[in-house]
Amino acid sequence: MRNRLPSLLLTCLLYACSANVLANIMLYGNLDMGYMKWSGNKLRMEERSSSRIGLEGEENLGGGTKTIFQLEQRFTAYDGIAPTSYAFQGGSNVGLAGHFGKLRFGRINQMVTETMWDFDPWYDDGITTHQRNVVAGGNARMGIGGLPGNGRQDNTVRWDSPAFGAYAFGLAYQLSGNDEHPSNQHQNAGFSLLAKYNRGPTALALGFHRRANSASSQYWTVGAAHEFGPLRLSALYERAISRKEWIGSGYTDDLLERNFLLGMIYQLGQDSINASYQQLKAETGGASIGIDRKYSLGYVHWLSKRTSAYIDWTRIRHGQQSILCGSGCGTIGGIAIGMNHRF
Repeated sequence: MRNRLPSLLLTCLLYACSANVLANIMLYGNLDMGYMKWSGNKLRMEERSSSRIGLEGEENLGGGTKTIFQLEQRFTAYDGIAPTSYAFQGGSNVGLAGHFGKLRFGRINQMVTETMWDFDPWYDDGITTHQRNVVAGGNARMGIGGLPGNGRQDNTVRWDSPAFGAYAFGLAYQLSGNDEHPSNQHQNAGFSLLAKYNRGPTALALGFHRRANSASSQYWTVGAAHEFGPLRLSALYERAISRKEWIGSGYTDDLLERNFLLGMIYQLGQDSINASYQQLKAETGGASIGIDRKYSLGYVHWLSKRTSAYIDWTRIRHGQQSILCGSGCGTIGGIAIGMNHRF
Protein backbone atom coordinates (compact mmCIF):
# COMPACT_ATOMS: atom_id res chain seq x y z
CA MET A 1 0.00 0.00 0.00
CA ARG A 2 2.82 2.40 0.73
CA ASN A 3 4.20 1.94 -2.80
CA ARG A 4 0.73 2.37 -4.32
CA LEU A 5 -0.12 5.56 -2.42
CA PRO A 6 1.67 8.05 -4.74
CA SER A 7 0.00 6.60 -7.84
CA LEU A 8 -3.42 6.64 -6.17
CA LEU A 9 -3.03 10.26 -5.14
CA LEU A 10 -1.71 11.23 -8.58
CA THR A 11 -4.73 9.60 -10.22
CA CYS A 12 -7.06 11.50 -7.88
CA LEU A 13 -5.33 14.81 -8.55
CA LEU A 14 -5.49 14.32 -12.32
CA TYR A 15 -9.16 13.42 -11.96
CA ALA A 16 -9.83 16.53 -9.91
CA CYS A 17 -8.05 18.77 -12.44
CA SER A 18 -10.05 17.50 -15.40
CA ALA A 19 -12.46 20.37 -16.10
CA ASN A 20 -15.13 18.30 -17.85
CA VAL A 21 -15.38 15.37 -15.42
CA LEU A 22 -17.88 16.86 -12.98
CA ALA A 23 -19.73 20.14 -12.63
CA ASN A 24 -18.38 20.54 -9.08
CA ILE A 25 -15.43 18.74 -7.50
CA MET A 26 -13.35 19.62 -4.45
CA LEU A 27 -9.93 18.49 -3.30
CA TYR A 28 -9.64 18.73 0.48
CA GLY A 29 -7.27 17.61 3.19
CA ASN A 30 -5.95 17.82 6.73
CA LEU A 31 -2.34 17.76 7.93
CA ASP A 32 -1.64 17.29 11.63
CA MET A 33 1.79 16.98 13.24
CA GLY A 34 2.87 17.13 16.85
CA TYR A 35 4.68 15.60 19.80
CA MET A 36 3.04 13.35 22.37
CA LYS A 37 4.28 12.15 25.75
CA TRP A 38 2.55 9.67 28.05
CA SER A 39 3.86 9.03 31.55
CA GLY A 40 6.24 6.07 31.48
CA ASN A 41 6.74 6.33 27.70
CA LYS A 42 9.19 8.11 25.44
CA LEU A 43 8.38 11.32 23.58
CA ARG A 44 7.17 10.55 20.07
CA MET A 45 5.67 12.26 17.06
CA GLU A 46 1.93 11.79 16.72
CA GLU A 47 -1.19 13.45 15.36
CA ARG A 48 -4.23 14.90 17.05
CA SER A 49 -6.54 14.74 14.04
CA SER A 50 -5.96 12.11 11.36
CA SER A 51 -4.07 13.45 8.35
CA ARG A 52 -5.96 12.88 5.10
CA ILE A 53 -6.46 13.87 1.51
CA GLY A 54 -9.74 13.43 -0.28
CA LEU A 55 -12.07 14.23 -3.13
CA GLU A 56 -15.73 15.16 -2.93
CA GLY A 57 -17.82 15.78 -6.00
CA GLU A 58 -21.31 16.18 -7.34
CA GLU A 59 -23.10 16.20 -10.69
CA ASN A 60 -26.43 17.90 -11.28
CA LEU A 61 -29.02 15.40 -12.60
CA GLY A 62 -31.84 17.94 -12.85
CA GLY A 63 -35.03 18.31 -10.85
CA GLY A 64 -33.09 19.20 -7.71
CA THR A 65 -31.28 15.83 -7.63
CA LYS A 66 -27.53 15.32 -7.91
CA THR A 67 -24.98 12.52 -7.78
CA ILE A 68 -22.47 12.77 -4.92
CA PHE A 69 -19.29 10.85 -4.13
CA GLN A 70 -16.36 10.78 -1.71
CA LEU A 71 -12.88 9.21 -1.81
CA GLU A 72 -10.63 9.82 1.22
CA GLN A 73 -7.16 8.46 1.98
CA ARG A 74 -5.79 8.54 5.53
CA PHE A 75 -2.10 8.57 6.42
CA THR A 76 0.27 9.63 9.20
CA ALA A 77 2.01 12.87 8.21
CA TYR A 78 5.11 12.27 10.34
CA ASP A 79 6.14 9.20 8.30
CA GLY A 80 3.91 9.35 5.21
CA ILE A 81 2.56 5.81 5.72
CA ALA A 82 -1.03 4.96 4.77
CA PRO A 83 -3.08 2.11 6.30
CA THR A 84 -2.11 -1.22 4.74
CA SER A 85 -5.67 -2.57 4.57
CA TYR A 86 -7.43 0.27 2.75
CA ALA A 87 -6.72 2.42 -0.29
CA PHE A 88 -9.42 4.84 0.93
CA GLN A 89 -9.67 4.17 4.66
CA GLY A 90 -11.41 7.49 5.35
CA GLY A 91 -14.34 6.79 3.05
CA SER A 92 -15.33 5.58 -0.42
CA ASN A 93 -18.97 6.06 -1.29
CA VAL A 94 -21.36 7.24 -3.98
CA GLY A 95 -25.01 8.23 -3.82
CA LEU A 96 -27.75 10.72 -4.50
CA ALA A 97 -28.81 13.96 -2.82
CA GLY A 98 -31.97 15.98 -3.25
CA HIS A 99 -35.23 16.97 -1.60
CA PHE A 100 -35.25 13.52 0.07
CA GLY A 101 -31.91 14.14 1.80
CA LYS A 102 -28.82 12.03 1.12
CA LEU A 103 -28.67 8.35 0.18
CA ARG A 104 -25.12 6.91 0.08
CA PHE A 105 -23.58 3.46 -0.52
CA GLY A 106 -20.12 2.11 0.38
CA ARG A 107 -17.70 2.87 3.18
CA ILE A 108 -19.29 5.63 5.25
CA ASN A 109 -18.95 7.22 8.69
CA GLN A 110 -20.66 5.26 11.43
CA MET A 111 -23.77 7.33 12.09
CA VAL A 112 -23.89 7.29 15.89
CA THR A 113 -20.13 7.72 16.31
CA GLU A 114 -20.23 10.69 13.93
CA THR A 115 -22.85 12.29 16.15
CA MET A 116 -20.66 11.83 19.23
CA TRP A 117 -18.19 14.22 17.64
CA ASP A 118 -20.71 17.03 18.12
CA PHE A 119 -20.62 16.66 21.91
CA ASP A 120 -16.95 15.85 22.54
CA PRO A 121 -14.98 19.15 22.76
CA TRP A 122 -12.15 17.44 20.82
CA TYR A 123 -14.41 15.87 18.17
CA ASP A 124 -13.09 12.39 19.01
CA ASP A 125 -9.47 13.34 18.25
CA GLY A 126 -6.19 13.00 20.15
CA ILE A 127 -5.26 12.01 23.68
CA THR A 128 -8.15 13.97 25.19
CA THR A 129 -10.93 12.26 23.22
CA HIS A 130 -13.85 10.54 24.93
CA GLN A 131 -13.40 6.95 26.12
CA ARG A 132 -15.22 4.99 23.45
CA ASN A 133 -17.00 1.80 24.40
CA VAL A 134 -15.99 -1.64 23.14
CA VAL A 135 -18.92 -1.94 20.71
CA ALA A 136 -17.97 1.38 19.09
CA GLY A 137 -14.43 0.13 18.63
CA GLY A 138 -12.48 1.45 21.59
CA ASN A 139 -9.61 3.88 21.15
CA ALA A 140 -6.08 2.82 20.20
CA ARG A 141 -4.46 5.83 21.92
CA MET A 142 -6.05 4.73 25.18
CA GLY A 143 -4.79 1.18 24.88
CA ILE A 144 -8.31 -0.24 24.85
CA GLY A 145 -8.59 -3.89 23.90
CA GLY A 146 -11.66 -5.77 22.75
CA LEU A 147 -13.40 -5.65 19.42
CA PRO A 148 -11.51 -3.68 16.78
CA GLY A 149 -13.26 -0.98 14.84
CA ASN A 150 -13.39 2.69 13.98
CA GLY A 151 -15.77 5.44 13.00
CA ARG A 152 -16.54 4.04 9.52
CA GLN A 153 -18.48 1.04 8.19
CA ASP A 154 -17.94 -1.01 5.04
CA ASN A 155 -20.73 -2.32 2.79
CA THR A 156 -23.24 0.15 4.16
CA VAL A 157 -26.25 2.06 2.87
CA ARG A 158 -26.99 5.27 4.78
CA TRP A 159 -29.86 7.73 4.51
CA ASP A 160 -29.77 11.20 6.08
CA SER A 161 -33.05 13.10 6.00
CA PRO A 162 -33.40 16.74 5.07
CA ALA A 163 -34.08 19.10 7.98
CA PHE A 164 -37.70 19.22 9.12
CA GLY A 165 -37.49 22.53 10.90
CA ALA A 166 -35.16 21.83 13.83
CA TYR A 167 -35.35 18.04 13.41
CA ALA A 168 -33.39 15.56 11.27
CA PHE A 169 -33.21 11.75 11.15
CA GLY A 170 -30.95 9.03 9.84
CA LEU A 171 -30.89 5.30 9.08
CA ALA A 172 -27.99 3.02 8.17
CA TYR A 173 -27.83 -0.69 7.30
CA GLN A 174 -24.66 -2.77 7.02
CA LEU A 175 -24.49 -6.16 5.33
CA SER A 176 -23.32 -9.10 7.43
CA GLY A 177 -19.94 -10.76 7.03
CA ASN A 178 -18.13 -7.52 6.19
CA ASP A 179 -17.05 -5.98 9.49
CA GLU A 180 -13.74 -5.93 11.38
CA HIS A 181 -14.89 -8.53 13.88
CA PRO A 182 -12.09 -10.91 15.02
CA SER A 183 -14.07 -13.98 13.97
CA ASN A 184 -16.87 -14.93 11.60
CA GLN A 185 -18.93 -16.87 14.13
CA HIS A 186 -21.74 -14.29 13.88
CA GLN A 187 -23.23 -13.27 10.56
CA ASN A 188 -25.97 -10.82 11.47
CA ALA A 189 -26.42 -7.46 9.76
CA GLY A 190 -25.84 -4.16 11.55
CA PHE A 191 -27.98 -1.05 11.64
CA SER A 192 -28.14 2.43 13.15
CA LEU A 193 -30.95 4.85 13.99
CA LEU A 194 -30.51 8.54 14.74
CA ALA A 195 -32.70 11.52 15.66
CA LYS A 196 -31.32 15.06 16.03
CA TYR A 197 -32.64 18.42 17.15
CA ASN A 198 -30.76 21.65 16.45
CA ARG A 199 -32.24 25.08 16.95
CA GLY A 200 -30.36 28.21 17.94
CA PRO A 201 -27.98 27.54 20.81
CA THR A 202 -29.40 24.07 21.63
CA ALA A 203 -28.48 20.69 20.11
CA LEU A 204 -29.82 17.25 21.07
CA ALA A 205 -29.26 13.77 19.65
CA LEU A 206 -30.46 10.23 20.36
CA GLY A 207 -28.96 7.24 18.59
CA PHE A 208 -28.87 3.44 18.53
CA HIS A 209 -26.30 1.17 16.88
CA ARG A 210 -26.20 -2.62 16.55
CA ARG A 211 -22.84 -3.92 15.44
CA ALA A 212 -22.72 -6.19 12.40
CA ASN A 213 -21.29 -9.72 12.78
CA SER A 214 -21.74 -9.77 16.54
CA ALA A 215 -24.06 -11.54 18.97
CA SER A 216 -26.31 -8.44 18.85
CA SER A 217 -23.74 -6.19 20.54
CA GLN A 218 -25.23 -2.71 20.67
CA TYR A 219 -25.23 0.70 22.27
CA TRP A 220 -27.47 3.67 22.92
CA THR A 221 -26.19 7.21 23.07
CA VAL A 222 -27.79 10.53 23.98
CA GLY A 223 -26.12 13.93 23.70
CA ALA A 224 -27.03 17.51 24.56
CA ALA A 225 -25.30 20.87 24.17
CA HIS A 226 -26.18 24.50 24.77
CA GLU A 227 -24.33 27.73 23.99
CA PHE A 228 -24.25 30.62 26.45
CA GLY A 229 -22.58 33.27 24.35
CA PRO A 230 -18.91 32.27 24.03
CA LEU A 231 -19.41 29.26 26.35
CA ARG A 232 -20.64 25.90 25.03
CA LEU A 233 -21.51 23.16 27.51
CA SER A 234 -22.14 19.58 26.39
CA ALA A 235 -23.02 16.20 27.87
CA LEU A 236 -22.87 12.72 26.37
CA TYR A 237 -24.10 9.40 27.81
CA GLU A 238 -23.63 5.91 26.35
CA ARG A 239 -24.89 2.50 27.40
CA ALA A 240 -23.20 -0.36 25.54
CA ILE A 241 -23.60 -4.14 25.73
CA SER A 242 -21.00 -6.42 24.20
CA ARG A 243 -22.72 -9.82 24.06
CA LYS A 244 -20.54 -12.89 24.56
CA GLU A 245 -17.60 -11.70 22.42
CA TRP A 246 -15.47 -11.24 25.54
CA ILE A 247 -15.91 -14.76 26.89
CA GLY A 248 -12.63 -15.85 25.26
CA SER A 249 -10.85 -13.07 27.17
CA GLY A 250 -11.74 -14.53 30.56
CA TYR A 251 -15.22 -13.05 31.04
CA THR A 252 -18.21 -15.34 31.46
CA ASP A 253 -21.10 -13.03 30.63
CA ASP A 254 -22.08 -9.98 28.62
CA LEU A 255 -19.94 -6.87 29.09
CA LEU A 256 -21.94 -3.77 30.07
CA GLU A 257 -20.38 -0.30 29.81
CA ARG A 258 -21.80 3.01 30.99
CA ASN A 259 -19.92 6.05 29.80
CA PHE A 260 -20.63 9.72 30.29
CA LEU A 261 -18.83 12.92 29.35
CA LEU A 262 -19.21 16.54 30.47
CA GLY A 263 -17.56 18.99 28.09
CA MET A 264 -16.83 22.70 27.72
CA ILE A 265 -15.59 24.95 24.92
CA TYR A 266 -14.93 28.61 25.71
CA GLN A 267 -14.21 30.93 22.78
CA LEU A 268 -11.57 33.63 23.22
CA GLY A 269 -12.01 35.42 19.93
CA GLN A 270 -10.83 32.86 17.36
CA ASP A 271 -9.04 30.77 19.99
CA SER A 272 -10.67 28.31 22.39
CA ILE A 273 -10.19 26.61 25.75
CA ASN A 274 -11.51 23.04 25.89
CA ALA A 275 -12.16 20.91 28.97
CA SER A 276 -13.92 17.64 29.78
CA TYR A 277 -14.54 15.09 32.49
CA GLN A 278 -15.33 11.48 31.57
CA GLN A 279 -16.22 8.35 33.46
CA LEU A 280 -16.46 4.82 32.10
CA LYS A 281 -17.85 2.05 34.28
CA ALA A 282 -17.80 -1.58 33.15
CA GLU A 283 -19.40 -4.67 34.64
CA THR A 284 -20.03 -8.29 33.74
CA GLY A 285 -22.33 -10.78 35.43
CA GLY A 286 -23.66 -7.95 37.61
CA ALA A 287 -20.21 -7.30 39.14
CA SER A 288 -18.17 -4.16 38.52
CA ILE A 289 -14.80 -4.66 36.82
CA GLY A 290 -13.54 -1.13 37.16
CA ILE A 291 -14.24 2.59 36.79
CA ASP A 292 -12.01 4.80 34.67
CA ARG A 293 -12.01 8.58 35.12
CA LYS A 294 -10.46 11.01 32.67
CA TYR A 295 -9.76 14.75 33.04
CA SER A 296 -8.72 16.79 30.00
CA LEU A 297 -7.77 20.39 29.25
CA GLY A 298 -6.63 22.03 26.03
CA TYR A 299 -6.01 25.29 24.19
CA VAL A 300 -6.27 26.02 20.46
CA HIS A 301 -4.69 29.12 18.88
CA TRP A 302 -5.59 29.93 15.27
CA LEU A 303 -2.70 31.32 13.23
CA SER A 304 -4.96 31.78 10.18
CA LYS A 305 -8.36 30.59 8.94
CA ARG A 306 -6.89 27.15 8.18
CA THR A 307 -3.86 26.77 10.47
CA SER A 308 -3.92 26.25 14.23
CA ALA A 309 -1.54 25.35 17.05
CA TYR A 310 -2.72 23.33 20.04
CA ILE A 311 -1.69 21.94 23.41
CA ASP A 312 -3.66 19.18 25.16
CA TRP A 313 -3.25 17.65 28.61
CA THR A 314 -5.04 14.65 30.08
CA ARG A 315 -4.96 12.55 33.23
CA ILE A 316 -6.59 9.11 33.52
CA ARG A 317 -7.28 7.31 36.78
CA HIS A 318 -7.76 3.63 35.94
CA GLY A 319 -9.78 1.40 38.21
CA GLN A 320 -8.25 -1.70 39.79
CA GLN A 321 -9.63 -3.95 37.03
CA SER A 322 -9.81 -1.37 34.26
CA ILE A 323 -11.52 -2.43 31.03
CA LEU A 324 -9.26 0.04 29.25
CA CYS A 325 -5.95 -0.98 30.70
CA GLY A 326 -6.21 -4.16 32.76
CA SER A 327 -5.06 -4.44 36.37
CA GLY A 328 -2.28 -2.41 37.91
CA CYS A 329 -2.36 0.55 35.51
CA GLY A 330 -3.05 3.15 38.17
CA THR A 331 -2.95 6.79 37.10
CA ILE A 332 -1.32 7.97 33.88
CA GLY A 333 -1.01 11.37 32.24
CA GLY A 334 -0.32 12.64 28.76
CA ILE A 335 0.48 15.86 26.95
CA ALA A 336 0.42 16.70 23.23
CA ILE A 337 1.67 19.80 21.39
CA GLY A 338 1.29 20.31 17.66
CA MET A 339 -0.16 22.17 14.71
CA ASN A 340 -2.91 21.50 12.22
CA HIS A 341 -3.56 22.77 8.69
CA ARG A 342 -6.76 22.23 6.70
CA PHE A 343 -7.19 22.80 3.00
